[in-house]
Amino acid sequence: MINKNNLVVVGTVSKSLNNLEISGVYFKEDKETGAITTAATDNYQLVEVKNTLGFNKFKSEYPTLQDYTLLDHLPEEGLILPPDAIKKIIKNLAETKKAGKETPVLNNAVFVNSDSKDSFKIATTNLSSVDVMAAVPIEGKYPDYKQIMPEKDDNEITTTIDISRLKSIATILASMDIKAVEGIKSIQMITRPGNKSVQFKANTDQGQEVNALIMPINK
Repeated sequence: MINKNNLVVVGTVSKSLNNLEISGVYFKEDKETGAITTAATDNYQLVEVKNTLGFNKFKSEYPTLQDYTLLDHLPEEGLILPPDAIKKIIKNLAETKKAGKETPVLNNAVFVNSDSKDSFKIATTNLSSVDVMAAVPIEGKYPDYKQIMPEKDDNEITTTIDISRLKSIATILASMDIKAVEGIKSIQMITRPGNKSVQFKANTDQGQEVNALIMPINK
């Protein structure tokens, strides 16, 4: 079972035709729990959404779909679905939002059995109707991104900030004439031991120095 949070990672897929295996969203199922993880990357940014056992237990509450049965398992190696299919599923889920307010499990989509070996089907329902999206997976092996995913470190600094303020700062900085380094407008993000704030520093094309700060959420 998956929901919108699993699917919006499509915003980070690669648009390069030279890297087809990362041009879609990767789906991987945990052998033991059956929980699905989705991931997407363009080699410069990466987003992973890992469903927990607690999330997956609601799969048993999903309504029975007429003419369709739930797929038991995804392929062991996982599968890569194209962005157009992912966006269609997001749209289908948006259309079940009204029904989902009364029955929250309807805010999810499920893999159902397909009569074709070449495609996978994902279904959504608002109880009165069922919408099924068939998608042909992208061929190729998804890179082992776990190798670059940082593990917990005793020296790491954890800061909790308001995501809306992060978005505001990012929007403001993106609107400036930030000086490009090797063709890329770049900023520095700085955290310091003993100081929970997050600082951003940059220079403009006109030689100005830019400093931005986001204060932590106090707990």
